[in-house]
Amino acid sequence: MFLRSIGDESILEIAKGYPFLGEWDLAFCHEVKLPGWRSIKRYCTNLEILHASHHWNFGNCRLEALRNGRKMLMVLYWSRDSHFATVSGNTIKLFETEKHRVQIQG
Repeated sequence: MFLRSIGDESILEIAKGYPFLGEWDLAFCHEVKLPGWRSIKRYCTNLEILHASHHWNFGNCRLEALRNGRKMLMVLYWSRDSHFATVSGNTIKLFETEKHRVQIQG
């Protein structure tokens, strides 16, 4: 089931209610903005796999929010060359340097 219309308030409630969530699929969830990504960073302490591909609002700030948190993150599904992504090369390099064990899958 796709929850394309899920927004920041719902993300916050899910993140707070399920802190031990190991995998979360937010592909195509275009209404998740920076507050939602920050909620994930803050509350989802065991998140290992995150699907963020085909996300219109996944930009520099969102990747930076994930970079500054989530020590458990192992796999990030995100299409670097997608027209949806608006992330600079420098932000990607910083993420890869600090999160060298995270696999970015496209």
